[in-house]
Amino acid sequence: MNRCGPTIKSAVSASARCITTRSISRPTSSRTETLTVFSAPRSIYTTAAHAGASCQQRQQQPSPVALARSIQLAAIRSLSHSSAARASATPPPPSDDEPSSGPTAADDPNVTPHVHTLFTTLTHAINSSTAAPDGLRRLAYALRTPADAALFQSALKRWRTAKNHQDRTDNILFFDRLFAVRAYDVLLDILCDRPAYRLLPDPVHIDLLLKGFREEIQQRGGDVDEARTIEMLDQVFKTFAVALYTDVPPTADMYAQVIMACLESSTKEGERRAVITAKEQASLGLPLNDDLKQRLAAIEA
Repeated sequence: MNRCGPTIKSAVSASARCITTRSISRPTSSRTETLTVFSAPRSIYTTAAHAGASCQQRQQQPSPVALARSIQLAAIRSLSHSSAARASATPPPPSDDEPSSGPTAADDPNVTPHVHTLFTTLTHAINSSTAAPDGLRRLAYALRTPADAALFQSALKRWRTAKNHQDRTDNILFFDRLFAVRAYDVLLDILCDRPAYRLLPDPVHIDLLLKGFREEIQQRGGDVDEARTIEMLDQVFKTFAVALYTDVPPTADMYAQVIMACLESSTKEGERRAVITAKEQASLGLPLNDDLKQRLAAIEA
């Protein structure tokens, strides 16, 4: 057991339990899984407040449990805020005159014209309650770029708000298409808001998302824009937190992906996080491979 406190898994699970036991059940709402963090234990907010916006600005190195709580809070904050807003008031449907809240073919050259046309047509159909059952699937099949995926995210949210049918087969397709176009940021954003999108990951999806963000960090190796590299590293940690939040158990391979992403960021902050994460992995009794042991030993030497 880590002397700094409980393990990441137990800390995140305990936080989530405290939050969900304070959920507000509203008989007029069809969403019974709305989370309310406003009544969560004060310790969660204290940890987050002292964590700061950037790990580089901290005067003291946080314990693994503090790091776990801060990234878990970041992962569910958007979920809780949007859920609370939906619980208090249902927003009016978008106007036909303003079909898109995302990028358009006019303002983003990376949006495929065909996808934009499908999105606009589908939005009008959703607003008029005439959407075909396969409308969202046809949009998913047409995705070609991450910018297309951002439009799909908007369509998925509208689709669910209109209470159109969405089953596990649809979700498998949505995951496949979003990974195919390497829309990792869009995927993570969707996973952070479970009530809005109802897209729940399997372990394989978490693994693919961790590897995807890690590949992007590898491609930026030695980039002079360290702040952007740290932002990408934050996405890795948020993915890990989402895994725990959705009851995907941590594995040695998941930890290895996180640690390697830290090391491959070629930043001091990445090295610091790698050491903290490795210690947490050891506290869980999960084995650390020899290559990582050697690289971490060189850092701490």
